[in-house]
Amino acid sequence: MEQVTAYWGQWTTFCDKKFKDFPQVADVASKSGIKNEQFALALVALLLLFIYVVGGGTLIVNLIGFVYPAMASLRVLDSKDAAGATQWLTYWIVFALFNVVELMTSWVEDIIPFYFLIKCGFLYWCWAPGFNGATTVYKYVKPRLHAVLKIE
Repeated sequence: MEQVTAYWGQWTTFCDKKFKDFPQVADVASKSGIKNEQFALALVALLLLFIYVVGGGTLIVNLIGFVYPAMASLRVLDSKDAAGATQWLTYWIVFALFNVVELMTSWVEDIIPFYFLIKCGFLYWCWAPGFNGATTVYKYVKPRLHAVLKIE
């Protein structure tokens, strides 16, 4: 819970800084009677709804699973951070494996309610700072991958 509170504090600070850059948006937010961070969250939700209507759930999942991890991977490559590189290489292995398994079991999407939402949550858990779920998944699949690929 402390981590969520910390993230919300970072979100609040980020929104306050951005709203100073866009006074028109800050004006609309103040007239709406809600806090800047809540207004920004509503804008993000509307943007996601728009993306969903235009491109569908697949587009949202791909944005969550690819855009931020790609940007973070590029930053790590530029900084030559070995620990960060290991984290993002692990994520990309899990991401690729997940996509291959998903291609072979595409019928699962049809029978699991809210599949795209679950997939978004899983991908976020895999790359989100503090969770790094990809490392957990990789620890489980590593022996199987090594056996299948005959890696010593």
